[in-house]
Amino acid sequence: MRYCQKLASIIKEPNIDGVEVRKLVEMLDIYIRTKTNLIMRKKLNPIAFANSNYIDESTAIKFMTICTKHELLSVRLFYNCSCDESIEIYNLVETTQCPNRCGNIPDQDRDNVYVYFQLLEKPELCKFIEHEKTQVDIMRETLGKELASVSDTLKVIGDDDAKILLSPFGLVLKQI
Repeated sequence: MRYCQKLASIIKEPNIDGVEVRKLVEMLDIYIRTKTNLIMRKKLNPIAFANSNYIDESTAIKFMTICTKHELLSVRLFYNCSCDESIEIYNLVETTQCPNRCGNIPDQDRDNVYVYFQLLEKPELCKFIEHEKTQVDIMRETLGKELASVSDTLKVIGDDDAKILLSPFGLVLKQI
């Protein structure tokens, strides 16, 4: 319920760059429910959201910023180090070190600090947003979740396929 309440409160915001906020809310809802999973929702990329919905990148960033004011999203910052490590930044003023001992992350290197957003609420089907049920919605209704566990997978694929699929992870099936 909180997810829908927050989306409803965001709809009351003024339009952004000529785009109706209600439309942006619908786009975000569909994007979250159909193009992300639990893990991706912790690191939503505003540029990917913009590209997926054919909207201007600045509009997406402004909109997601509004979503933080309504506590639907929170901001996360990541630095891409020269060693290819992605390091979460918790404070832009304090010095942070790369875990690979590459050195300190330069305070002035803000071109390599990237903004992401984390979803703070569990997605729900909101009555005020018209949409069709997605595969994820159907999976959530039937399994009660949107990710398949190893147990779910074993039930679906059977022992022979499980040996092939999961043996690299150390799963040994007992012979019946």
